[in-house]
Amino acid sequence: MYNPNTIVFSLGKTVLIPRKNFNFTVVMDCGLFMITEPSISLHVFAYDEESLIIEFAHTIKFLWRCYALENDNRLAQDALELKQRLLSSFEEVAVITEA
Repeated sequence: MYNPNTIVFSLGKTVLIPRKNFNFTVVMDCGLFMITEPSISLHVFAYDEESLIIEFAHTIKFLWRCYALENDNRLAQDALELKQRLLSSFEEVAVITEA
């Protein structure tokens, strides 16, 4: 079974690395694989495990771009709280490539 705590999320020239082990719950219900982590408003589902992994990565990147990187002035209070949880949960690190 897929372990979502082992993934690094590519953002092009940077990657997101989890700062901690999450308590991601991966279950199958009604024919769907699901990952949830309420602390970062994560709820992802797919028909198969491969699609779940892809959707999981897309959702983390979406949350990061829309909340963690957004200007505080543009976010409502609950979105600011989510932003802080994301910033404390992940570290964005530059990818070093050799020339």
